[in-house]
Amino acid sequence: MTILSEFQTVLNFPTYLNTYLFLKGSQHWKKERWEHYQLGQLQRLLLHSYKNVPYYTTLFDEHRLHPTDITSLQDLRKIPFLTKDLVRKNIESLKATNYPQPLQFYVEKGKYFARMLAYGTIQNQWTNQHFFEKHIIILGQKEPWRYGRLGRTLNVSSFNMNEKDLPSLVQKMIAFHPAHLLSYPSSLTRLAFYMKNNALSFTPALQNIVSIAETLYPWQRTLIEDTFHCHIYEQYCQRESVAFGLSCSHSNSFHLFPQFSIVELLGKDGTPIQNEDETGEIIGTSLHSFIFPFIRYKTGDIGVYTSKPCPCGCHYPLLKRIEGRTQEFTLAKNNQTFSVTGMYDFVAKSTSHIQECQFYQDTPGVLLLHIVKTPKYTETDTQNIQKNFQKLFGDRLELTIDFVDHIPLSRNGKYQLLIQKLPIESLP
Repeated sequence: MTILSEFQTVLNFPTYLNTYLFLKGSQHWKKERWEHYQLGQLQRLLLHSYKNVPYYTTLFDEHRLHPTDITSLQDLRKIPFLTKDLVRKNIESLKATNYPQPLQFYVEKGKYFARMLAYGTIQNQWTNQHFFEKHIIILGQKEPWRYGRLGRTLNVSSFNMNEKDLPSLVQKMIAFHPAHLLSYPSSLTRLAFYMKNNALSFTPALQNIVSIAETLYPWQRTLIEDTFHCHIYEQYCQRESVAFGLSCSHSNSFHLFPQFSIVELLGKDGTPIQNEDETGEIIGTSLHSFIFPFIRYKTGDIGVYTSKPCPCGCHYPLLKRIEGRTQEFTLAKNNQTFSVTGMYDFVAKSTSHIQECQFYQDTPGVLLLHIVKTPKYTETDTQNIQKNFQKLFGDRLELTIDFVDHIPLSRNGKYQLLIQKLPIESLP
């Protein structure tokens, strides 16, 4: 949070307190009660949107729908999807006309930050973090590092997690004696490799780690937990705030907070995913956003379904894992798509002598792999990668390897595993 958002939260303390108390009091509701609650919130959102949001007034009228036609959560499927492209084209008509105050990325100032702070408080409780303990936060920021919150937080820039700056940053992090670490998985991976290769560690040891904003791949989880000797939690959220998920200490599955949104997991044909380990796109309907409603918003994120309950006893809906985004798929010569998740795993299993890598595709059936080598990398590593790639894909995909000095980050300091220039989302 920025100083401005924290000030806005103070002004909206009742919103924070009411949200927090509701989250605490409803954690152990059963499925039936959650569905009843969500239906009530959904009907309230739809009535508001039809009355006050021009985009939804037109949409409902064109499809001969009225909010009162939605009498069950299953009826939500009668409403067409909202996509990123539709948001861009209809940004003015998606704003609620009964909110006079200006928007800050489609949210109501103050109240939005107060609500998110309440969810953040619950996240800290789930992950056993306490206010007065020291935290390191590695995210995209301009300064290489800075202290925050009365010296309890060391904020480090993900842009500076490189070979040049890591030695001084790691020494500063070790001297800080953190109890907790929150970061993108890519930054955690770079940090883990550096500390492992240089026989460094946190003393006293970290209590836990929270991974956010990027997909955490299985090999990364293994590396990070083995290096730092603590459990890594995962958070799932988006800039549009249409779903909020968090793993717990009992499993790595994502608990989707039903207070936050209604989440659908749909196949390419638009039908609900119901088979164990089947993948689908995550569709979210925010139950908080009345000033700029996101109803049946296509996130572009791919989730894995599970019906198995978590041992923690929480009755929230679960996703077994987040596979990545719809654009994180490669296209073979026969127009078959493959998740890039498995591809990074095969690279990691083929060699331990790379610092990082990134895939790039602009031609069907052809994949380019950029690799940042370690000093121990040899031609044998290249041969292992090519051989294992051939075993996986045969002649369906051709792999070209290119060596680079570094992998550029996105504007907000995140790492992209795949730069996909082909229109994967438009495939049947």
